[in-house]
Amino acid sequence: MANPALPTLLGGALAASALLLATAWYLGDPGPSAGPAEAASLDPDDFPGRFTEDANAPRQNPLQAVERSTFLTEQDGKQTALTWDVLTPRTDFVSDVEAPRARVELGPGRLLVLEAAEGTVEHPGNDFQRGSFRGGTVVTFHRLASPAAPESDANAVLRLALAGPTSFDRELGRLSTAGPVRVSGPRVDLAGTGLELDFSRAEEEVKKLVLDETEFLRLRREEAGGAAAGVPPTPTPTPDPESAARSAETGGATDAATPTPRPEATPATVYRVEASGGVTIDADSGTRLTGRTLLVFFAAGEGLGGGDAEATPPPGPADRGAQAAGTPAIRGGDPAPPPAPAEAGASLFQPGPGTVELAWTGPLRLRPAAPGEGPEAVRSAAFTGAHLQLGGTAEAPATAASGAARIAAASLAYTTADGRLDATGVGGAPVRAEDPGAGTLTAQRIEATPGAGVARAAGPGVLTARDPDAADAGDALRVAFQAGMDLAFDPAEGEREALAIRSAVFTGRVGVDAAAPGGASGGDGFSGGGPLRLDASRVTLGFGAAPGGGQPAPKSLLADGGVVATRRPAGAKPDAEPLWTLRSEDLRVALSPSPTDPQRPEIAGLEASGGVTVETLDAGGLGEAAPETADAAAEPLYLAADRLTASPRLDRVELNGTDGLPATAARGGFRLSGGTIIAGLAGERLEVRGPGELRSLPAGPGPGDGPGAGSDETRLTWTTGLAYDGATGEAEAQGETLTTSQSATERRRIEAGGVFVTFETAHAGAEPDAGGPAPGGFASLRTLRASAPVGGNRPVVVVVETLGPGGATASTLRAEGPRLDLDVLPAEEGGRQLLTMPGPGKLILVDERPGGDATPAGDAAPAVRLAGRGATFFRWATALRLDGRSRDAELTGDVFMNHDPRDGRPRVKLYGDRLLATFAGEGEPAGGATAPAAGADLRQVRIDGSVVVEQDERVITADHLLYRTGEDEVQLWSDADRGMAITADNRTLPARSATWNLMTDRVDVRGVGGTTGPLR
Repeated sequence: MANPALPTLLGGALAASALLLATAWYLGDPGPSAGPAEAASLDPDDFPGRFTEDANAPRQNPLQAVERSTFLTEQDGKQTALTWDVLTPRTDFVSDVEAPRARVELGPGRLLVLEAAEGTVEHPGNDFQRGSFRGGTVVTFHRLASPAAPESDANAVLRLALAGPTSFDRELGRLSTAGPVRVSGPRVDLAGTGLELDFSRAEEEVKKLVLDETEFLRLRREEAGGAAAGVPPTPTPTPDPESAARSAETGGATDAATPTPRPEATPATVYRVEASGGVTIDADSGTRLTGRTLLVFFAAGEGLGGGDAEATPPPGPADRGAQAAGTPAIRGGDPAPPPAPAEAGASLFQPGPGTVELAWTGPLRLRPAAPGEGPEAVRSAAFTGAHLQLGGTAEAPATAASGAARIAAASLAYTTADGRLDATGVGGAPVRAEDPGAGTLTAQRIEATPGAGVARAAGPGVLTARDPDAADAGDALRVAFQAGMDLAFDPAEGEREALAIRSAVFTGRVGVDAAAPGGASGGDGFSGGGPLRLDASRVTLGFGAAPGGGQPAPKSLLADGGVVATRRPAGAKPDAEPLWTLRSEDLRVALSPSPTDPQRPEIAGLEASGGVTVETLDAGGLGEAAPETADAAAEPLYLAADRLTASPRLDRVELNGTDGLPATAARGGFRLSGGTIIAGLAGERLEVRGPGELRSLPAGPGPGDGPGAGSDETRLTWTTGLAYDGATGEAEAQGETLTTSQSATERRRIEAGGVFVTFETAHAGAEPDAGGPAPGGFASLRTLRASAPVGGNRPVVVVVETLGPGGATASTLRAEGPRLDLDVLPAEEGGRQLLTMPGPGKLILVDERPGGDATPAGDAAPAVRLAGRGATFFRWATALRLDGRSRDAELTGDVFMNHDPRDGRPRVKLYGDRLLATFAGEGEPAGGATAPAAGADLRQVRIDGSVVVEQDERVITADHLLYRTGEDEVQLWSDADRGMAITADNRTLPARSATWNLMTDRVDVRGVGGTTGPLR
């Protein structure tokens, strides 16, 4: 909202008072150069009718008129020349003068010329005291390049034209006129009526200046270097011809070669100027300022009215002539004609670019400021220039307008020394700056110093910005702040029409609302989509060069302190759930021009730190959700980290955690955590660097489910990293991994060196199965591959524990091998799980369940146990396969099985080439859809190929073994072309088959010849 023309036109408004003060200063110069020396003697021959004895008489008698004469005097090197057409002395030292013209040297290069049609002067003791002038009085101040230069409008710096009767009293220090007044210079033109000016001869300052009515005041901006726009600069002083000639004779020394040094600076007098009655200030740029009152404080220093000039050489010999210091001379007869007088007090003002016009209906008053009066800047001893203030009220504020842009405040103040603009609200009415095409700013106070490149707005306040390309008239951006807004921009220079902003800082509790660009939807969810809301304690916007050299464009956004950022779906209701919500302590956003519209910034990068959390409504990730699905029951994505960085153009989000707060991503009952998580904005790709964990949170039972119902809790941990690709349905955990899961009845654990899984891809909006897990859950797993740690002898370990009442361990299954493969078929293919451990391995099953024995009805207990309570150990050389659908387990290659009942009964060891065990889950028939659990009852065991049974001293060798737990007996037999052998009691019997009764521990043998017999 800053208007670059505003400081310029406000700064020019003080020049009128400064020039009026200069007029009073020059007219009130107390030096003797204002008239003849007080003790001068006159030659009676020069004044016909004047007697010598009357020269010093207390009374003066009427004398004969003197025509076209010049009176010269010099004091302290300053000449005064008074020329007239007719001078008629009257009684008592009163003379009538026709066409008087006074040429008074005020200092080096400074000249005053007074012209009037006629007048009456009083000069008691031949010292000019007072006078009155009629028919138009013109006072012109000149700044000459050299003493020989003639005065003209080209070197005139100020002209005071008084059209009506004018009185001047040097003794009382007063100049007044009731008629029209015109004050003009190259940069000022003032017209009014009724001037009263009081000044002090002793203190050399103006005491009071009042202009009764003002017609207009025109000002023109001063360009760099002190020249008015369109006005030639002051010429460089040059020596007179005589001095130049003498310079050639003396080797270059001239009277003009040594400038008169500038006198020591003295403390400036501060003046107070007040104008009232509806003030209006208009600039040719189209800017207008209005107020009820105008108050100006300015420091009166050297060069008022025309600006300081370089020191000018003193008068040369040709100007001094034969005059002696302090000795007057009268030249009668026909003196050389004086320069032509200014035409009727023609204005020196040169209109052009940069012109400002002021008008008010009331009077203008000027007086010295009282000690301690004025604002702080005015009270400073270093105060220079001026302080200007336009006053208004809450109902009728002071305003500044340029085109459609407008600023309104109870007070508008401007200081020229630093170009500071201060707009203040009063009585609860805030300052309001607005541009219908750009936006508005309301604040309690607005301060700006264009020369220093800073501005500030005191809160509470609101800044709004409009999108010029939007179809509606709504605000594209709204920033509310409680403490303040600080702007930094390139310092104002030259004719630049707009300030190049570099940064904007909002403090206090800051709220930012940004509408969707052009009402568009779509995008990455960060830089595109619906309305964006940002809350923080401090928000900083940084700006940089715009494409094509236009106005600076936003390059960065920094938010600090309790940051909350949300974006709602495009076109959604205001109370709709946001697409995503981000919370952090700090937020850093890098902005860049949109590839499709360079004038619009979009998010190029984002960084949040300090307790970062992100929650998305759309299960697809951080992307855009359609309005119609925004309120659907989708699984949200939740992110938490110490630091988050995002690059929408690279489709990348990175989460960084700490030792105490790991990075976390959670959705649909699953939670992922690690030191560093890198993901795509759409959630399709994900990478975890360093140690981490993937956890599936348990879900409660559904309606009508019995005790223990609900999903498992699953955990996967790793030491190196994790890679996930949702598009291909693959994930790989690296390093030492641990996979655990737990339900109300079971715990599972897989220890490995690496885990690779494939799964069915799930999409947002997919309907979950009735009573089943949500899309994308663990039920969508297709394959799992686990390998042993690299560089060690540790195998893959699978542990499954069943839980009894109170959570106590009832049974434990532990399998070890170099690799683990798990395949899960979809429901239409049977929905079974197939677990394979290729290579040599081992498995131990510990059953501690009460009643774990497969004991038939009755009190009799089996003498031998092959399974059930106790510990059962398996070993294989080729592979282990567990089929969840058929609920069987197959071990191949040098299989070994050892059961220890742990109750004093003998151990049984079984050997073979292949072992096939069939299970049934507790309370359910065989053929379920899940893999056998540790607590599953063993229903049947079959061993084929090189079967060996060892029990104490008994050894049985056969080709096949079959054990059915419901029959409490073991069948052994050999192939048709092979035999079997039984060794017991220190003897060996060949046989074709045998039946081993576990209840009695008796073996019935069927011999080769068909004979049978018991064997114990």
